[in-house]
Amino acid sequence: MEGSPLARVVSFASSLEARELIVDVDDAVRRLVWAIVGGRMSHHNASMQIFGEGANQARVVWAAGLPNELAPAIAGMI
Repeated sequence: MEGSPLARVVSFASSLEARELIVDVDDAVRRLVWAIVGGRMSHHNASMQIFGEGANQARVVWAAGLPNELAPAIAGMI
């Protein structure tokens, strides 16, 4: 994590890198929200939230919004 506003740089196996702006971190509901800024995308936002599923299990819900024209390329990286 770096900078202000808080961001992280993510490196993919394809050597592509994305700078993700951290939009919100909510520890109470175990949710992280981010947006990719700059680069080829006109927009991209995503969230990840963790839900407890009993004593030793959890469910992760990941939602992403991205431009339709880039969906095939991004789907392979997700």
